[in-house]
Amino acid sequence: MSPLGLVFLLVCCALVFALPRDRAAVPLLAACLHISYGQGVSIAGAYFTVIRLLIVVVLLRITAKGEWAGLTFTRIDRWMVGFAICLTLSSFFHREPSEALKFRLGLVFTSCGIFWAVRALVRTWEEVEAVLRALSFLLIPLAALMIYERVSQKNLYSIFGGVPLEAMVREGKVRSAGPFLHPILAGSAGATLLPLMAGIWPTDRKRCLVACGSCLVMVLMSASSGPLISLMAGIFALILWRWRRYLRKMVWGTFFSLIALHMVMKAPVWWLMARVDFTGSSTGYFRAQLIDAAIEHASEWVVAGTDTTRGWMATGVSWSEEQTDITNYFLDFGVLGGLPTMIAFIGVLASCFLQLRDNRAAEAAIIDAEHDESFVPWAIGCSVFAHMVTFLSVAYFDQTMVLWFATVGICACYSDRKPSEDSDFLDHTVEYDPSPKSTNFAV
Repeated sequence: MSPLGLVFLLVCCALVFALPRDRAAVPLLAACLHISYGQGVSIAGAYFTVIRLLIVVVLLRITAKGEWAGLTFTRIDRWMVGFAICLTLSSFFHREPSEALKFRLGLVFTSCGIFWAVRALVRTWEEVEAVLRALSFLLIPLAALMIYERVSQKNLYSIFGGVPLEAMVREGKVRSAGPFLHPILAGSAGATLLPLMAGIWPTDRKRCLVACGSCLVMVLMSASSGPLISLMAGIFALILWRWRRYLRKMVWGTFFSLIALHMVMKAPVWWLMARVDFTGSSTGYFRAQLIDAAIEHASEWVVAGTDTTRGWMATGVSWSEEQTDITNYFLDFGVLGGLPTMIAFIGVLASCFLQLRDNRAAEAAIIDAEHDESFVPWAIGCSVFAHMVTFLSVAYFDQTMVLWFATVGICACYSDRKPSEDSDFLDHTVEYDPSPKSTNFAV
């Protein structure tokens, strides 16, 4: 770990204990956005990144202050536990069980650690919005430094260590990565954060525009087609807010449309990815071919994953002679832990949508139908949808994974406050404030 990285870590640790509960998650998110996942230390044979060290500190704070109290067990929690169990048990079916177990326990600690940390620290709708407003400030310097990287071809985040000084250039285009380990991941972070930032639109429009602008800069500076597609998916989902009452029909309509396309197309429906290229250097053909290869070699990985995928594709990766590039997050977990782990991961994703849907239904029960103000959970759902689209083109392997599971934690926190259990909602006589800058409801 570099000296600057150590200073950053110590400051974040101090803030974790100094800030009130609803702000204690902000230093963790700051580390996700400004410190490379490559920064860390080895402790007792285990590698702890800066993010993992901060997760340890946050969990210690939550335990010391008794902030676990009041959490309810939700469907998302059940799927997260199932995901952790499947991923861990799959270790014993691989070539070197001890090494496989160590790697998978690291993934489980990172994913479940950030999930439970956010669950315990962020409890109410107001606290979610407060965290999003703080996050909007953290995005501004990140976007500015990615612009600098694009212009100068120098990545200033290299002073912290973990990322190279020279920017990546492909086919004559400079691709900014910032503190992330690849430009695609940097752009994907911006694409999936933009819908979250849109959630503060009803209460602070200026800040929302600045934050969304920062996310847009991140996507454009990455010069990658995948993040652009994810960005458009998130914006499209936000636009559908106007027609949210027809969401069920739209979902089923999309589902049956994809089935119809699959039946009439000469190639499977996922080969539509091969036709999308916004930057002139897209690898959609490879991503579609990868799904074909995974289906063809299903017998190798469906039970508990596999140790080698090199025979799936004509291309490999520089860091291993036995692997090909698994640019699909769903398949990545299939390779790691087999079909049970993949199903559990899909269950986590689906339960996020269901939890947010139920929350909006609860709000509709106490708020006049003409003034349905559940835009924040809708924006969070749009971010989850953008992640889902991103999963088809890239497997997270740096702090983007942390941002994803933090979003899952935010989805779960919406279950802890129900009208029937919250004294503030016992009286269903609601007084609506029509001001566009307010979403408060006086009961």
